[in-house]
Amino acid sequence: MKERNCVIVDAYSTGRYLPEQFKRYGIGTVHVMSAAQIPPIFQAHFDANLYDEVIRPSERMGYDDIVEYHLQALHGREFEFVIAGCESGVELADSLSERLGLPSNGTALSAARRDKARLSCALTYAGVRSIRQVVSDNAVEIASWKREANFDEIVIKPLNSTGTEDVFFCTTDADIQRALSAIVGKTNRVGALNRFALGQEKINGQQYTVNAISIHGNAFVTEAWTYDTVPIERASSVCSLERLLDGSEPIVQELSDYLERALQALQIAEGPAHAEIIVDHRGPVLVDFGARLQGTMSAKARTMALGHNHMTLTAWCYADPKGFGEYMRLRV
Repeated sequence: MKERNCVIVDAYSTGRYLPEQFKRYGIGTVHVMSAAQIPPIFQAHFDANLYDEVIRPSERMGYDDIVEYHLQALHGREFEFVIAGCESGVELADSLSERLGLPSNGTALSAARRDKARLSCALTYAGVRSIRQVVSDNAVEIASWKREANFDEIVIKPLNSTGTEDVFFCTTDADIQRALSAIVGKTNRVGALNRFALGQEKINGQQYTVNAISIHGNAFVTEAWTYDTVPIERASSVCSLERLLDGSEPIVQELSDYLERALQALQIAEGPAHAEIIVDHRGPVLVDFGARLQGTMSAKARTMALGHNHMTLTAWCYADPKGFGEYMRLRV
């Protein structure tokens, strides 16, 4: 039997469980790192023993050098696919999969899949609703934009972090200054320096989590949840309740249609995607996105509710695309 192998880039967060999932299908894993050091938030959970090999670049390498370094390290070996294990691995996974001639989302819109401002521009360009925004490292400039747009409240966040790190809801100039002081100049959870902050209009509506997996350009929505949040003064908010939506609910079709258009706009053709969507009087709009597995989630709770979860379905998709596709089409 032919040996099966794959590459996982930055298998941190939920991605750290992928080696075990792929092992069930007889697929070995090589772990590739996008940086010499694992981000501190993920260090305690990383187990190098789960992989057949761990490839780590030098600290002095720039991004292009890192790509070439990993291509040389992987040269001459056969791999079925490359997958990002978490947010920080998305761009390198795109580069490696494209250069190795494996199923890939390509590099043309890699930056838009990571950078929230570029993501919004890509949606707008494709005619998909997006959030109005401004990018700046200057609190006065953002405050002026807020007044000119006549927004009562705006959201300020890093351009390319993950989760709810440093997400601020701002109504006053002082709030905006406080947010900029916390964000700009800080190295965020995924190891990137925040040179700018992103200001966005505050969308008031019901919030949803929608996950999808794509095969050869065909997107399958795997689950949709709605949730309530509790605001945290001078900062962000935390989820207080999640409810799984039945696929027959009209809102699920509306969310699915919107997300599929967003995936097309971002040229997501392969692999998992995680979306945070708010629906207001104008309909759905994307407020956060990842071209990777959902990060913070209870895999056990989702398996109890659905019989599977975003991670197990992702492993199935890559290990047995035909079987996965047939299963998902039967659910439609």
